[in-house]
Amino acid sequence: MNARTRAVQRLLSYADSPPPQPSSNDTSVQFCGNWDYVNGGVNASYPTEYQVTLEVAAYALSFLSCLVMLTIIIYTKVSGKCSKNYSLQSSEHILAVMAFMTLQCLAFMISASTGFHAYDLDRATCITQGTIYQFCATGILMEIGAMAHMTHKAVTNLIPLEELYPKHRQRVFLAVFATTAVLTVTPLAIDLGTNGTIGIFARAKGDVICWVDDCTGALVLFVVLLFGVVAVYSFVVLVKVFVIFVRISRHSKNFEVGGVFCVCTCA
Repeated sequence: MNARTRAVQRLLSYADSPPPQPSSNDTSVQFCGNWDYVNGGVNASYPTEYQVTLEVAAYALSFLSCLVMLTIIIYTKVSGKCSKNYSLQSSEHILAVMAFMTLQCLAFMISASTGFHAYDLDRATCITQGTIYQFCATGILMEIGAMAHMTHKAVTNLIPLEELYPKHRQRVFLAVFATTAVLTVTPLAIDLGTNGTIGIFARAKGDVICWVDDCTGALVLFVVLLFGVVAVYSFVVLVKVFVIFVRISRHSKNFEVGGVFCVCTCA
């Protein structure tokens, strides 16, 4: 057997061998969390009954709270009560957040069909749940950013929100739902376009829901980056509002002191 034949056989044996699986001390395992490898290898355990109970209780409480808030907001608008102090325009974003959270809680209940074991969901159901959950999570983050943006413009321009909001209402909602749509459709298109080769939506044994997978970097790309931007922007707005509030308070205090001094000396 010549050297060329041996080299070809060696290459064929490499091609037929199964791909190597990550070892227990592989750093990628830590990055991927509780992802299930071949035949339930690494960290392949279903969530405990206690974990499932906590998740269900948290989502149930969130769902009931959102329903109460939605009922109060809608009732005040329909009945006309509190209309002087509670503007529909200023409450639209709060209403949208409550709607997103309610839909997210309903998406969570999809896992109930398998006892809240996301790993047992079929691929179509997993993708459906993950897409709805991604849409709601992105929408909530964008609405928080929108409220921070409108607060910043109202405070820095010293214009009442009721006067400022109608001018920016359409653009703000367009930005919210356009960004939400892009960050929802893109991971869905990647998953469906690659037929699951790039599995965007996770089906890990330790999870109770299907969502974007951290192993592929989708969680960072489609969720964490947006969360970071909104968090930093909201913090900057909070600091600016606080600084403006302090300046106004000092100005009012100086005005009051000066007025008292004038009254005393002029008298």
